Formats: sequence, C-alpha cells, structure tokens
Amino acid sequence: MEDIKFKPYLLDFKAPVGALKVNEEAIINLHINSGFNIYRLKLVILDDEEDVVLINYLNYKTSVYDGMNYNVYETKFSLDKPYIYHYYFEFSDCYGEHFIIPNDFYDGILSDSLTKTFQVNVINEYSPSLSWYKGKVMYQIIIDRFNRSKELDKINMDHKYNYLLHEDFNEHVLDKPYKGDYHVDFFGGDINGLIQKLDYLKSLYVGVLYLNPIFLSPTSHKYNTSDYLMIDPMYGTKDDFINLVNEAKKKGISIILDGVFNHTGDDSIYFNKYHHFNELGAYESIESKYYSWYDFDEYPKKYHSWWGISTLPSVNQNSGFVDFITGSDGVIDTWMKTGIKGFRLDVVDEINDNFVTKINNAIRRVDNDSIVIGEVWEDASNKMAYGTRRKYFIGNELDSVMNYELKNGIIDYLRNNHLDGLVQVTRRLLN
Repeated sequence: MEDIKFKPYLLDFKAPVGALKVNEEAIINLHINSGFNIYRLKLVILDDEEDVVLINYLNYKTSVYDGMNYNVYETKFSLDKPYIYHYYFEFSDCYGEHFIIPNDFYDGILSDSLTKTFQVNVINEYSPSLSWYKGKVMYQIIIDRFNRSKELDKINMDHKYNYLLHEDFNEHVLDKPYKGDYHVDFFGGDINGLIQKLDYLKSLYVGVLYLNPIFLSPTSHKYNTSDYLMIDPMYGTKDDFINLVNEAKKKGISIILDGVFNHTGDDSIYFNKYHHFNELGAYESIESKYYSWYDFDEYPKKYHSWWGISTLPSVNQNSGFVDFITGSDGVIDTWMKTGIKGFRLDVVDEINDNFVTKINNAIRRVDNDSIVIGEVWEDASNKMAYGTRRKYFIGNELDSVMNYELKNGIIDYLRNNHLDGLVQVTRRLLN
C-alpha cells in the first residue's frame, strides 16, 4: 500500500479538480500513513519563475482506513492573479526534510529531493457560457473532399493553374507533383454538396461543423490564403455559404471556420508574387499598401515565411494586417456576421498573445458566446513557444484547443493497448 496518497485528479484530494478561477477556494486533502511522525507539513506554491507565492500549513483533519490507517491533513487556499502556478508538499521528520511530488501518473510520491511539481492554472472568469458547445460532436470537413453537387464540367476551376480533377472520390490523392505542382488535385466537393449532406450529419448526432479553410486559394489544402474576403469559387459563393449556415442552424448544427492568420499565400492579393491580381502586392513594390505586412531580409527575394516555406510568407503582427483581420468590418467581423459560431486558429503558437487577444475580442464583439479554438500540438496549459510561456488558458485567448496529446494517447491505447500512456496524459491534462 502507498504511504502517501495524493491524487489531484480526484475530488477526495483536490476540490475542484482542474483549473481554479481567480479567488476561488481550493481544498487540499493529503493522506499520510498514520505511522509516520510528521512535523511542519506544508503546501508550497510557486510562480513560473519558481518564486514562492504562498505557504500554507496543513492541519490534521481525520483518520481513514483504506487497507492502511491514514491521517488526513487539510488546507484551503485561493489565488488572486491569473497565472500558471506550481506546488509541492514539504514536511520534516527525525531524518530531515522530505517532499511530496508527482510521479508520471500524477500521484503524490515521497521524495528526498524536489525534482518535479504539481501544476494548477488560475484563470479569469470567462464571459461566455458556451453551453451550446458543451457535449457536442464535432465533425471536421475539407469541403473539396466531402460531396459534390454538380457535374465535373460545371465546376468553377481557375484554368491558370495545373489542376487535376478526380472523377471518383475513392481515388488516391497524388503523392508526387502534377505538372510540376503539389497540392493541385481536386475532387470537386462544394458548399451545396455539404448542404445536401446535412441530414446525414444530423443522423450522426453532429452538433458542430469545423470547416478547413474555405477562402480563395490555389491549393487543395487552402492554408495559403489568396483573399480572406472571398469564398473560393470552386466551393461556391458567399450567398451559398450563408445558406449553409442557415440550413445547418435549422438542424441544430453550428459552424466554425479555420482562421489562418499567421501567414498568407505568396499567390495572394496582398503579396502577389506571380502577378495574378490587380492589386499592387508587397512582393511587387515597396509602394504597395501591403508592404509593411511582411518582413523582408533582402527585398524582394528573401522574406520571412512559416517554417521557411516560401509559398507561406509570414505576416508582421505589428502591422496593419492585425487591424485588417480584427478591426471593425474586418475579416472576422465579415464572417462572424454570417452567423458562424467562432474560429479555429491555425498555428496559434506562431501568433503573439496581443494578436490572439484581439482575435478573441473581435469574435466576441459580434457574438459573445462564440468559441475560439487553437491548434496546439503540446500541452496547451503550460505551452512554451519561442522562449515565452503562452497565456492560452489564463483568459481572453482560447476556450479550447485541438487536444493532440489526448488524441495520441487514445490512438496509442487502441492500436497498441498502451493503457498506462493514456492514463498518464489524461491525469496530467486534468491539472
């Protein structure tokens, strides 16, 4: 049996489980073998710089029997600042100082050295209830690959690109360039084809549709936006999209869009590297009104791009681009007013906190009960990006994330029967 019992993912040991709101009281119960001589048992809470924020002594509460006699020690605390905090327990006996820290399963264990700490996040009160979202099944759709409503020869294709249009949805996607280009094979799915399938989606109990990028773009993945204010004509029109939102709403289905705001396409109105647009792009002239949206090392050939991919020039997040996306009548305003219920933010780790907050505010400005979801590949509760601790869950940034850590744990369990890994990640994410 365990000499120390502390399982912060269970209400018997920490209430509430998970994050705390600012000034919300938390109750800690620690079970210790009654045969131990314990002196000066205390809870120590640290900030992210490992400075001590709070020390609380635990008082004897009661005794319990669970195959072993335990003494239960209790303390209560609250914190008045939203932050990511860390904590551990410390006590003395006749042999010296000891610590209670987490193991890989996030259970409390006895240690003679402070090698790990528990984590607790303190967050601001969120203004939206998001009651419409909780418990809903979300279905992710790439419109091109879902359902087509028209014959192949009626699809609105841009013939300046070397597109390959598949006749059969069961055909494999190309694994090599087609006529020199990647990501140019299409299947012809469109917005009206999605509308035709709403009853089918409803039969699957889908409550939220998350659509991969739908704005004008020359590629099948559409993460290299050409025009944020235009639905790609292969998918349909803005009126088609508004009809989709309205028809989905009648069936109790909400829609969120993919917001790709860290970079644009090089083949865009704003950059215009290939001179496909009438606007004067940043690549074409320093006189372009979009020139300040990008960072050039050697104009125009060398510019900052996402992970060095030249087709995805990164935007300057201290430029007019931010207001273009988040300002009054900007990109977010335009699409939120169609009746969608929020955005999923692509590569949010690359977007600074100030920009994320402005995106959040712009979404809430139209509909306060909309959702903001981030693409975060690691544990978003304590994510470090470019040497900075991100503030995703402290308040005013993200409501949720694409929980890839949990997804990986589930898949590993289903494929390889690795239950321990799923238990570890689930317990840790509950902090």
